[in-house]
Amino acid sequence: MIMNMKSTLARIILGGLLLVVAMPSLSHAKPQNDDKVYNARLDTYGQGVNVSMEEGSTALTWMLMIGLGVICFAVLFKDAKRTHLD
Repeated sequence: MIMNMKSTLARIILGGLLLVVAMPSLSHAKPQNDDKVYNARLDTYGQGVNVSMEEGSTALTWMLMIGLGVICFAVLFKDAKRTHLD
């Protein structure tokens, strides 16, 4: 049983070491031309057509925060007379 634990521990350590060694090589990969960004989706549109999205509002975020606030406050006002038998 101890050999199984040592084997498993060695696999975990070697796997973690492999991840640590492999990650820096992935982070150094850069595209060849950083100066020009080409968006192929906009290729067929004319000059007078607006293809970008307009700026959005934060209303959906506020509604989410209000909903989460209602849920959090609902927990505060639970009935205190409840037991574990309910």
